[in-house]
Amino acid sequence: MATRLEKQKISFSREPNLKTEFNDAEIAVGRPDFIIEKAVVLDVKAKKFITKEDYNQMMKYLTLLKKELGLIVNFRASFLKPKRILNPDFHSEHSGGHSGHSDRNAGFTLIELFFVSIFMMVISLYVVGNLNKIRTAQELQNTALDVVSKIRSTQGSVLAGKIIPDEATPPEAYELLFSPNSADYDVNYVMRVSPTQTSTTTLETVTFGTAVRITDISVDGSGVGGETSLVTISPFGNIVINNRANSILRINMEHVRTDEIKTIVVDGISGRITVQ
Repeated sequence: MATRLEKQKISFSREPNLKTEFNDAEIAVGRPDFIIEKAVVLDVKAKKFITKEDYNQMMKYLTLLKKELGLIVNFRASFLKPKRILNPDFHSEHSGGHSGHSDRNAGFTLIELFFVSIFMMVISLYVVGNLNKIRTAQELQNTALDVVSKIRSTQGSVLAGKIIPDEATPPEAYELLFSPNSADYDVNYVMRVSPTQTSTTTLETVTFGTAVRITDISVDGSGVGGETSLVTISPFGNIVINNRANSILRINMEHVRTDEIKTIVVDGISGRITVQ
Protein backbone atom coordinates (compact mmCIF):
# COMPACT_ATOMS: atom_id res chain seq x y z
CA MET A 1 0.00 0.00 0.00
CA ALA A 2 2.78 2.44 0.93
CA THR A 3 4.57 1.70 -2.35
CA ARG A 4 1.41 2.35 -4.34
CA LEU A 5 0.82 5.66 -2.55
CA GLU A 6 4.41 6.71 -3.19
CA LYS A 7 4.09 5.88 -6.89
CA GLN A 8 0.95 8.00 -7.05
CA LYS A 9 2.86 10.81 -5.26
CA ILE A 10 0.32 10.90 -2.46
CA SER A 11 1.66 12.21 0.84
CA PHE A 12 1.07 10.08 3.92
CA SER A 13 2.37 9.25 7.36
CA ARG A 14 2.55 5.65 8.49
CA GLU A 15 1.65 4.25 11.91
CA PRO A 16 1.99 7.45 13.95
CA ASN A 17 2.02 6.72 17.67
CA LEU A 18 -1.06 8.48 19.11
CA LYS A 19 -1.23 9.38 22.78
CA THR A 20 -3.61 11.22 25.08
CA GLU A 21 -3.25 12.64 28.58
CA PHE A 22 -5.10 11.36 31.62
CA ASN A 23 -4.33 12.52 35.18
CA ASP A 24 -1.11 14.15 33.98
CA ALA A 25 0.02 10.87 32.41
CA GLU A 26 0.37 9.99 28.74
CA ILE A 27 -1.66 7.01 27.58
CA ALA A 28 -1.05 5.30 24.26
CA VAL A 29 -4.20 5.17 22.14
CA GLY A 30 -2.90 3.23 19.17
CA ARG A 31 -1.38 3.54 15.73
CA PRO A 32 -3.53 4.07 12.66
CA ASP A 33 -1.98 2.45 9.60
CA PHE A 34 -1.97 5.60 7.47
CA ILE A 35 -2.87 9.27 7.55
CA ILE A 36 -3.24 10.27 3.91
CA GLU A 37 -2.82 13.82 2.63
CA LYS A 38 -3.17 14.96 6.27
CA ALA A 39 -6.91 14.45 5.82
CA VAL A 40 -7.98 10.80 5.76
CA VAL A 41 -7.22 8.23 8.46
CA LEU A 42 -6.88 4.72 7.04
CA ASP A 43 -6.84 1.44 8.95
CA VAL A 44 -6.22 -1.83 7.09
CA LYS A 45 -7.60 -5.09 8.51
CA ALA A 46 -7.47 -8.77 7.63
CA LYS A 47 -10.23 -10.38 9.68
CA LYS A 48 -13.60 -12.06 9.19
CA PHE A 49 -15.55 -8.88 9.83
CA ILE A 50 -15.19 -5.35 11.17
CA THR A 51 -16.18 -5.13 14.84
CA LYS A 52 -17.56 -2.39 17.07
CA GLU A 53 -14.11 -2.17 18.68
CA ASP A 54 -12.61 -1.34 15.27
CA TYR A 55 -15.21 1.39 14.82
CA ASN A 56 -14.55 2.84 18.29
CA GLN A 57 -10.81 2.76 17.69
CA MET A 58 -11.22 4.74 14.48
CA MET A 59 -13.39 7.29 16.28
CA LYS A 60 -10.59 7.76 18.83
CA TYR A 61 -8.12 8.35 16.01
CA LEU A 62 -10.40 10.91 14.36
CA THR A 63 -11.01 12.74 17.64
CA LEU A 64 -7.34 12.93 18.62
CA LEU A 65 -6.19 13.89 15.14
CA LYS A 66 -9.13 16.28 14.61
CA LYS A 67 -9.92 14.70 11.26
CA GLU A 68 -13.29 14.30 9.62
CA LEU A 69 -12.99 11.09 7.64
CA GLY A 70 -11.76 7.59 8.48
CA LEU A 71 -11.70 4.49 6.28
CA ILE A 72 -11.44 0.89 7.48
CA VAL A 73 -10.60 -1.60 4.74
CA ASN A 74 -10.89 -5.32 5.42
CA PHE A 75 -8.90 -7.35 2.88
CA ARG A 76 -10.21 -10.65 4.20
CA ALA A 77 -13.84 -9.91 3.41
CA SER A 78 -15.50 -11.57 0.42
CA PHE A 79 -15.97 -8.16 -1.20
CA LEU A 80 -13.67 -5.18 -0.84
CA LYS A 81 -15.98 -2.59 0.72
CA PRO A 82 -14.28 0.21 2.69
CA LYS A 83 -16.07 1.16 5.90
CA ARG A 84 -16.54 4.92 5.89
CA ILE A 85 -16.57 6.64 9.29
CA LEU A 86 -17.26 10.35 9.87
CA ASN A 87 -16.26 12.30 12.96
CA PRO A 88 -19.45 13.98 14.30
CA ASP A 89 -17.38 16.50 16.30
CA PHE A 90 -15.43 17.72 13.31
CA HIS A 91 -15.98 21.39 12.38
CA SER A 92 -14.47 22.65 9.17
CA GLU A 93 -13.35 26.21 8.79
CA HIS A 94 -15.99 26.70 6.10
CA SER A 95 -18.95 25.32 8.01
CA GLY A 96 -19.59 28.37 10.15
CA GLY A 97 -19.20 26.36 13.36
CA HIS A 98 -21.71 23.69 12.35
CA SER A 99 -20.95 20.06 11.75
CA GLY A 100 -19.56 19.85 8.24
CA HIS A 101 -20.32 16.25 7.42
CA SER A 102 -24.08 16.24 6.84
CA ASP A 103 -23.63 16.46 3.07
CA ARG A 104 -20.97 13.76 3.15
CA ASN A 105 -23.48 11.02 3.91
CA ALA A 106 -24.82 11.21 0.37
CA GLY A 107 -21.93 9.25 -1.13
CA PHE A 108 -18.21 8.87 -1.63
CA THR A 109 -16.13 11.92 -2.44
CA LEU A 110 -13.60 11.96 -5.29
CA ILE A 111 -10.66 11.45 -2.95
CA GLU A 112 -12.41 8.49 -1.30
CA LEU A 113 -13.12 6.94 -4.69
CA PHE A 114 -9.48 7.43 -5.60
CA PHE A 115 -8.36 5.61 -2.45
CA VAL A 116 -10.83 2.81 -3.13
CA SER A 117 -9.42 2.40 -6.65
CA ILE A 118 -5.95 2.04 -5.15
CA PHE A 119 -7.22 -0.61 -2.72
CA MET A 120 -8.80 -2.48 -5.62
CA MET A 121 -5.51 -2.46 -7.53
CA VAL A 122 -3.63 -3.75 -4.49
CA ILE A 123 -6.10 -6.56 -3.82
CA SER A 124 -6.19 -7.45 -7.54
CA LEU A 125 -2.42 -7.85 -7.61
CA TYR A 126 -2.63 -10.01 -4.49
CA VAL A 127 -5.37 -12.23 -5.91
CA VAL A 128 -3.72 -12.60 -9.32
CA GLY A 129 -0.41 -13.50 -7.67
CA ASN A 130 -2.06 -16.17 -5.55
CA LEU A 131 -4.01 -17.57 -8.49
CA ASN A 132 -0.81 -17.86 -10.52
CA LYS A 133 0.89 -19.61 -7.61
CA ILE A 134 -2.00 -22.04 -7.24
CA ARG A 135 -2.08 -22.67 -10.99
CA THR A 136 1.64 -23.42 -11.26
CA ALA A 137 1.56 -25.65 -8.17
CA GLN A 138 -1.35 -27.61 -9.65
CA GLU A 139 0.42 -27.89 -13.01
CA LEU A 140 3.51 -29.34 -11.33
CA GLN A 141 1.44 -31.71 -9.20
CA ASN A 142 -0.53 -32.94 -12.22
CA THR A 143 2.66 -33.53 -14.23
CA ALA A 144 4.17 -35.59 -11.41
CA LEU A 145 0.95 -37.59 -11.04
CA ASP A 146 0.95 -38.24 -14.80
CA VAL A 147 4.41 -39.82 -14.47
CA VAL A 148 3.14 -42.02 -11.63
CA SER A 149 0.12 -42.96 -13.75
CA LYS A 150 2.39 -43.90 -16.66
CA ILE A 151 4.49 -46.19 -14.45
CA ARG A 152 1.34 -47.84 -13.11
CA SER A 153 0.01 -48.15 -16.65
CA THR A 154 3.08 -50.11 -17.77
CA GLN A 155 2.70 -52.39 -14.75
CA GLY A 156 -0.94 -52.95 -15.67
CA SER A 157 -0.02 -53.75 -19.27
CA VAL A 158 2.54 -56.31 -18.08
CA LEU A 159 0.09 -57.94 -15.68
CA ALA A 160 -2.64 -58.06 -18.34
CA GLY A 161 -0.30 -59.41 -21.01
CA LYS A 162 -1.27 -56.56 -23.33
CA ILE A 163 -0.01 -56.96 -26.89
CA ILE A 164 1.61 -54.01 -28.67
CA PRO A 165 0.27 -53.33 -32.21
CA ASP A 166 2.40 -55.05 -34.89
CA GLU A 167 3.82 -57.46 -32.30
CA ALA A 168 2.76 -61.09 -32.01
CA THR A 169 3.36 -61.53 -28.29
CA PRO A 170 3.19 -59.32 -25.18
CA PRO A 171 6.35 -57.38 -24.26
CA GLU A 172 8.84 -58.88 -21.85
CA ALA A 173 8.98 -55.56 -20.01
CA TYR A 174 8.43 -51.82 -20.26
CA GLU A 175 11.22 -49.32 -19.71
CA LEU A 176 10.94 -45.64 -18.78
CA LEU A 177 14.08 -43.54 -19.30
CA PHE A 178 14.54 -40.35 -17.26
CA SER A 179 17.35 -37.81 -17.53
CA PRO A 180 18.34 -34.82 -15.35
CA ASN A 181 17.65 -31.35 -16.78
CA SER A 182 15.07 -32.65 -19.23
CA ALA A 183 11.44 -31.90 -19.99
CA ASP A 184 10.47 -35.32 -21.31
CA TYR A 185 11.08 -39.06 -20.96
CA ASP A 186 10.90 -42.11 -23.21
CA VAL A 187 8.65 -45.12 -22.76
CA ASN A 188 10.08 -48.24 -24.41
CA TYR A 189 8.90 -51.81 -24.66
CA VAL A 190 11.21 -54.81 -24.53
CA MET A 191 10.56 -57.90 -26.66
CA ARG A 192 12.14 -61.32 -26.24
CA VAL A 193 13.62 -62.27 -29.63
CA SER A 194 15.51 -65.37 -28.45
CA PRO A 195 16.17 -67.16 -25.16
CA THR A 196 19.20 -64.93 -24.62
CA GLN A 197 18.36 -61.73 -26.55
CA THR A 198 15.87 -58.87 -26.28
CA SER A 199 15.12 -55.86 -28.45
CA THR A 200 14.03 -52.45 -27.20
CA THR A 201 11.68 -50.18 -29.17
CA THR A 202 10.46 -46.69 -28.29
CA LEU A 203 6.71 -46.70 -27.72
CA GLU A 204 6.33 -42.97 -27.02
CA THR A 205 8.11 -39.85 -25.79
CA VAL A 206 6.17 -38.03 -23.08
CA THR A 207 6.75 -34.26 -22.88
CA PHE A 208 6.04 -32.26 -19.73
CA GLY A 209 5.67 -28.92 -21.48
CA THR A 210 7.75 -25.76 -21.31
CA ALA A 211 7.15 -24.99 -17.62
CA VAL A 212 8.12 -28.28 -15.93
CA ARG A 213 11.40 -30.14 -16.04
CA ILE A 214 13.33 -32.84 -14.20
CA THR A 215 16.12 -31.22 -12.19
CA ASP A 216 17.95 -34.19 -10.68
CA ILE A 217 17.64 -37.91 -10.07
CA SER A 218 18.98 -40.14 -7.31
CA VAL A 219 19.02 -43.90 -6.78
CA ASP A 220 19.42 -45.23 -3.25
CA GLY A 221 20.48 -41.76 -2.10
CA SER A 222 23.20 -41.24 -4.72
CA GLY A 223 22.83 -38.68 -7.49
CA VAL A 224 22.68 -39.94 -11.06
CA GLY A 225 24.25 -37.73 -13.69
CA GLY A 226 22.98 -39.56 -16.76
CA GLU A 227 20.00 -41.52 -17.97
CA THR A 228 18.09 -43.60 -15.43
CA SER A 229 16.16 -46.72 -16.39
CA LEU A 230 12.98 -47.84 -14.63
CA VAL A 231 11.79 -51.23 -15.87
CA THR A 232 8.54 -53.03 -15.06
CA ILE A 233 9.06 -56.73 -15.70
CA SER A 234 6.63 -59.48 -16.72
CA PRO A 235 4.76 -61.32 -15.32
CA PHE A 236 4.17 -59.46 -12.03
CA GLY A 237 5.23 -55.90 -12.85
CA ASN A 238 8.23 -55.89 -10.51
CA ILE A 239 10.23 -52.66 -10.66
CA VAL A 240 13.94 -52.70 -11.48
CA ILE A 241 15.93 -49.45 -11.39
CA ASN A 242 19.20 -49.26 -13.34
CA ASN A 243 19.31 -53.07 -13.46
CA ARG A 244 18.96 -53.30 -9.68
CA ALA A 245 16.02 -54.71 -7.78
CA ASN A 246 14.98 -53.37 -4.37
CA SER A 247 16.22 -49.84 -5.11
CA ILE A 248 14.62 -46.49 -4.38
CA LEU A 249 14.38 -43.90 -7.14
CA ARG A 250 13.79 -40.19 -6.49
CA ILE A 251 12.96 -37.84 -9.36
CA ASN A 252 12.88 -34.13 -8.54
CA MET A 253 10.68 -32.02 -10.81
CA GLU A 254 10.62 -28.23 -10.87
CA HIS A 255 8.23 -25.60 -12.18
CA VAL A 256 10.49 -23.09 -13.89
CA ARG A 257 8.30 -20.05 -13.13
CA THR A 258 8.15 -20.60 -9.37
CA ASP A 259 11.09 -22.91 -8.55
CA GLU A 260 8.62 -25.14 -6.70
CA ILE A 261 9.76 -28.77 -6.43
CA LYS A 262 7.83 -32.04 -6.41
CA THR A 263 9.56 -35.37 -5.86
CA ILE A 264 8.43 -38.69 -7.28
CA VAL A 265 9.57 -41.55 -5.06
CA VAL A 266 9.56 -45.07 -6.53
CA ASP A 267 10.19 -47.74 -3.91
CA GLY A 268 11.35 -50.89 -5.67
CA ILE A 269 11.14 -52.81 -2.40
CA SER A 270 7.48 -52.23 -1.49
CA GLY A 271 6.30 -51.18 -4.94
CA ARG A 272 4.92 -47.89 -3.59
CA ILE A 273 5.05 -44.80 -5.81
CA THR A 274 4.35 -41.44 -4.19
CA VAL A 275 4.58 -37.71 -4.93
CA GLN A 276 6.07 -35.54 -2.19
